[in-house]
Amino acid sequence: MKCTSQLIVGAAAALFSLSAPAQMGPGGGMGGGMSGMGPGARGAVDCSKARNPQHCDDRQKALATCKNIRGAARQDCMSENMPAPDCSKSANPTRCAAMQSARTVCKGKYGQERRACMSEQKVPPPAGGTRGGGMGPGTAPAKP
Repeated sequence: MKCTSQLIVGAAAALFSLSAPAQMGPGGGMGGGMSGMGPGARGAVDCSKARNPQHCDDRQKALATCKNIRGAARQDCMSENMPAPDCSKSANPTRCAAMQSARTVCKGKYGQERRACMSEQKVPPPAGGTRGGGMGPGTAPAKP
């Protein structure tokens, strides 16, 4: 009987010692969860590798300006510190301009109130096929 209890105690000790490394956090320290490197804790971003380096630079400046603000005030801060998109470079300049005016009209509204305001604005739908994917007309396989 004494041998069995020693075996159980030894197995329990081995089990607890094996579970400790699973508790290690992202930095190698104890604790898990969101305490390590999260989306807000990223290092410097190299905007020279971005698809649109100017937009990346503008976004990094806006993020730095608004870093201590949370909630709706952060949303306002980000939109005030980001330049408006250049609709002349857009795939659909008229839709881009309509979206810009809708955002201006609905500024300061959040949640359900903003969704209702945006749906009241007359913004044309995106042109078909510009985003790829889906099973739109002409993409279904032909039947033999």
